[in-house]
Amino acid sequence: GGGTESPETSGDSTAGGATADPNGRERTTGSDGSPTAETTPTPTEEPETVSFDIDVQRVSSCGTTCRDATVRLTNTGDAPATGVGVETVILSGGERVWSDRERVGSLPAGESYRTTKRIDLGFGEALRVRGNDGRITIRTTIRSDQRTVTVTERRDVL
Repeated sequence: GGGTESPETSGDSTAGGATADPNGRERTTGSDGSPTAETTPTPTEEPETVSFDIDVQRVSSCGTTCRDATVRLTNTGDAPATGVGVETVILSGGERVWSDRERVGSLPAGESYRTTKRIDLGFGEALRVRGNDGRITIRTTIRSDQRTVTVTERRDVL
């Protein structure tokens, strides 16, 4: 065959329709078949996202049952995070031995927030950790207007 091809049309010519021209533009026609508008398709972009990375940078001793922990929170996404807050809970044997909340506020894409927290356990909490062979669970929940992420880490501290 040496036939010719014609563009496909949607709709019928009496009610108006749309055809695609060779440049990828859509041509809309009115009920009389005359062109009414031309549009150029816009490329589909991935929606911007907020993503978090948390990194314990340093832990130093400030006493027998005390540690200073420096932590960096980074928005690794490509959109700003708003209403950011961080809650950290330390558990031993399933019981809470320490917790803290901090309001970060806004964290632009690619930016980091750094903080140092003093984790000073009382006598009872320290005994609980010792009674569990020094095993603790650190649960950090990062909440923002865009998403919530929880990171859980287990450590032996004795």
